Amino acid sequence: MAEIWTISAEGEETGQLARWPEGEREPLLWGLEFVDGSAAGDLDEGEQYSGAEALDRLGVALEADSRLRAGDGRTRTLRPYEVVLARAAQNERWTFRGPAFRACYDAERFSARADVLTLGHRQWRETFERGVDALIVAARGSLSVRVSDEEEGETLGPHDALWIHDAAGGCEADLVGADPDAIALVFVFEALTSR
Repeated sequence: MAEIWTISAEGEETGQLARWPEGEREPLLWGLEFVDGSAAGDLDEGEQYSGAEALDRLGVALEADSRLRAGDGRTRTLRPYEVVLARAAQNERWTFRGPAFRACYDAERFSARADVLTLGHRQWRETFERGVDALIVAARGSLSVRVSDEEEGETLGPHDALWIHDAAGGCEADLVGADPDAIALVFVFEALTSR
């Protein structure tokens, strides 16, 4: 039976999130896919993963009424900006319905936390401890991100993402919303085992 972990916008639940591509040490968004509200059909409809090919699915409900269905018929309705990890088991099938994005991880176990930041036009400073990885997603609207050890910042459009890899010595990121309804999702990953 596959496991499912969620982190709600209110932080009600936490789980052990995600895995890392074996042998990779470079910054990357590996297997990250975005699906907007105009996409028809389901993510992963009919696909199965088993054995060494089993992949976890990290998804975020970007709008209301996104749904997740397991191969055995179990369903879960996700609230807006609720984060879900579907942990694949042998011959397990997961289907996302509704606007969402997914990410695939394929190696070591990480713990994680997720914050939902309602930015508007305001600035928000996030501090990352040494050695963590972070994923910043523009869930709604646009935002600019500037990391303390970089001279130039990045502008993220809706559903764009920025990966901060292995923040040596720690770093700070300034997030500034470019739209009055800007919302950012910030995931912080920390290895439970050494890489």
